Amino acid sequence: MGDANGDGEVNNKDVATLFRHVSGSNIKCLEENCDINGDGDINNKDVVALFRKLSEMQTTETDEPGMINDETDSEDSGSFNDMFG
Repeated sequence: MGDANGDGEVNNKDVATLFRHVSGSNIKCLEENCDINGDGDINNKDVVALFRKLSEMQTTETDEPGMINDETDSEDSGSFNDMFG
């Protein structure tokens, strides 16, 4: 769950795809992968849930709580405008 763009990976590109989808853009997401919180609707709550899921995946046990691991894939890290612009 979470692979909104269907590329086989769950990353920031999926957050951007899901955000664009729920914002009314003509962007399709794989609906079976987009209901992140399982409430039956695809909406902004799912965008937030996916963002949180990714944040948890990037945090290691050795990091301080709430800190993002610096070893994330730089290809997936982009500015807000790159992701949502």
